Amino acid sequence: MVMRSECERSLRHANDMLHQALLFTPIVFFVSFQISRSRVVASISLFLHPPPWVTERGDTQVYLFVRSVTR
Repeated sequence: MVMRSECERSLRHANDMLHQALLFTPIVFFVSFQISRSRVVASISLFLHPPPWVTERGDTQVYLFVRSVTR
């Protein structure tokens, strides 16, 4: 009986850790555009917290980070 309880607790813990890992969803965009004669490539990351498929009311916040810009 004790082993079953330990297994259930371990599975519940693993499920909680997976859920926590899904709370921050990174989305990376690589944008390329041209200013005058220079070509600009930008790497932009969006982090959705929590992901839309986790929330019921759509309380997702979006965090935008510009990671790099090269010419």
